[in-house]
Amino acid sequence: MSSGVSTVTAVVVRLLLAVLAFGASVYLVRKRWRYTDTPTSDAAHVFPGLSEVHGVVEAIGAPAKAASDGGDCVWWMYEVERWQRSNKSGSWITEEQGVTALPFNVRDASGTVRVVLDEQSRVSGADKRDVEHLPLDALRPAAQVMRKTYDPVSMFGGLFGSNESNEPIAAFRGRWRAYEYRLSVGDPVFITADAQLTPDCSGVELSRTTADGDRCLFEVSVGDEQAARRQFAPSWMLALTMVATVGLAAFAGIAVSPAMAQWLPAVFVGAAVLAWCVGTYNRVRRARERCDFAWSLIDVACEQRATTIPQLQTVVGAALAHERATLEMVAAARSIGHRPSAAGARTVEAAEAAAAQLVALVEALPTMKTQANVAQLMEQITLLTDRVAFGRRFYNDSVQRLADRVGQLPDSLFAKVAGVRSMPLIGDLGAPDSPPALDL
Repeated sequence: MSSGVSTVTAVVVRLLLAVLAFGASVYLVRKRWRYTDTPTSDAAHVFPGLSEVHGVVEAIGAPAKAASDGGDCVWWMYEVERWQRSNKSGSWITEEQGVTALPFNVRDASGTVRVVLDEQSRVSGADKRDVEHLPLDALRPAAQVMRKTYDPVSMFGGLFGSNESNEPIAAFRGRWRAYEYRLSVGDPVFITADAQLTPDCSGVELSRTTADGDRCLFEVSVGDEQAARRQFAPSWMLALTMVATVGLAAFAGIAVSPAMAQWLPAVFVGAAVLAWCVGTYNRVRRARERCDFAWSLIDVACEQRATTIPQLQTVVGAALAHERATLEMVAAARSIGHRPSAAGARTVEAAEAAAAQLVALVEALPTMKTQANVAQLMEQITLLTDRVAFGRRFYNDSVQRLADRVGQLPDSLFAKVAGVRSMPLIGDLGAPDSPPALDL
């Protein structure tokens, strides 16, 4: 009787482990797809929602200092661990841990976006250094928050009179080790996060929690997108979970019967194929939705810019009366349609060329540039034109990723089922032509 119970228990445990390994495989595949399918945003043009940003770390205010050499950093953490033996094995136990986390900017060629770190944040691939030569008294002042504090008196101090906080950790009795981890100013960083509006709604920021305190996607790693993929969804781990799923299922079946040893792995393989089909279908649909979202950014910016044009016409109408066609061309992009289309793409291209020409014309009028109302209106138009330009790049990147999905097997088959087709690109615009000579 006990033998039968133990066999059932073993089968159940192996099946549960197989299910966990299967879930881990699905999770890793989805994460790798997310890296591939999400366009990387310019730091100065991050919009609320899922975003990827790549740039270098820039301190906001005075940076923190690393305990080992005083280097400038925005995130610093140290851990002191002790080897604890249990029977014939052992493990490292964290005895003390402290962290400093500061908000910082990610800067690229376009500008910056604010990133908010807290004491619970982790930075993958951060610089790791041994600090066993330092005493605890040298490490503790560098930490803003102490997660765990080692008390030498309560453990060894009273008995051995050693392991004091003012002596090097390398001199502690037993086996000890200590490391510091840091994200330094100037380090390349890649962040995937759900961008949130700032508390004053003046912009967006990337953080671990929402304004309501709820957890959201927030992954920070040193390096570029490829480094982030290796850190958070490595290929070897995906292969290991897949092999573990099939192996554990077969192992569970062997305990029941030879037939079950073949049938159980087939069930998991079938479930994997079904999950992959559903995931691929949803992946194609999400690629289409990203294109629609990117198009909506262009639509909103075009409409706002077109609203500003009549005000500019009123102010500088006399000076630019001979450029009425240019003003009307910019205003013509008031509504390009809520869905991407070839006609809308051509309208955006024409409006962008006309807007660049308009800016050049006003810049060529010295007396016009000095008027406060003209300067204010032109600043708005320039800002909105910049947003349209970013939206165009973001849209083209999204369309290219959609084209990869639609044009490659087997994703193309699911695209046909979902009714998803390629979308028109908005042509890259070169530098604006020199403004014509004005007869003033």
